This record gives sequence, structure tokens and C-alpha cells, in this order.
Amino acid sequence: MNTDRMRHPTVALALATIAGVVAGCASTTEGSADYTAWGHNTWPDGISIEVLGAQPCTPSSNAYPTGTSHGAIVSIKILNRSTTDYRVRDLAVSSPERAPGAAKLLEDPAGPCDSPLVPDEKVPPGQDFTFTDAYVLAPSGDLKLVLAPAHSAEPVTFAGTVPTSRPA
Repeated sequence: MNTDRMRHPTVALALATIAGVVAGCASTTEGSADYTAWGHNTWPDGISIEVLGAQPCTPSSNAYPTGTSHGAIVSIKILNRSTTDYRVRDLAVSSPERAPGAAKLLEDPAGPCDSPLVPDEKVPPGQDFTFTDAYVLAPSGDLKLVLAPAHSAEPVTFAGTVPTSRPA
């Protein structure tokens, strides 16, 4: 296995932990005590994560999980405003598994929902790094991602709605 490149940043927040912290997320939007709409959050160490949005995609017949009819390609930007290098592999991406619209990683190699490998690289202070990843999308178009710059950081849930088909 080539450790220089990875399919996805570490997906590692335990479901029990997620259930406990989703209700206490630090950032909120009007009308919701638990979720930040597509947007950004900055942690005390100067690392900021921004969900730039998501575009719908229709997975190929080779996509995993099989039988997936709707997908979304999500753009995530890491802004390093700290004083030290930030390792992309430290990003924890997960989802509140039991919540409606919870994100589940979608693999569609060379298909319409393909997402490039995320390099295991350092983001120097003052620099940004943007990557995309693909997720299974519920028929409703709701999608939620739990993001934290490190396993020890307070996770924040980002939520949004993605159209389940591209405009004509």
C-alpha cells in the first residue's frame, strides 16, 4: 500500500463520540443548534476548515456502495493560520451515522463521482489546501459531515442540501 497518497483523510471519529458531541457543536446557524450550514469554522489553534459546497453526481454501475443512485462531490478547504505545518492526514471526517442525510463515503473509480486521491502533504502556515471527496447522497439531498482538524479537536457538523440532479 502506498502511504504517500491516501483515498481519504482519516475517517476516525467513533460513533459514540459523534453522538455525544453533535449536540454540543461550537458553531451554529440561525434556526439550528447543532449544525453549521456549508461554511467554515476556525479552531483555537488557527486551523480553519471550510466546506465550499457540493455538486450532485450520478454514480456509475461500478460505484461502491453498490446500488447507490445519488452522489455528491464535496469541496473542502483547509486554511492553515497556525504557526506550524498542518498535515492533511490529521483531518478527521465522519458523519452522524444515524442522522437523516448522514454522509457515507462513495467510491466510484473513473466514474462520474470519482474523487482524486488526497495527497498526504503538509500545509505550511499561511497556506490553503482544497480537496474533493464523494459521498452517498440521500434522495432528499440532505448531507451532513462531521469535521475536525485533529482527533483531539472539537468536531463540527456541516450540513447542506444538494440537488439530486444537475440542472438541464
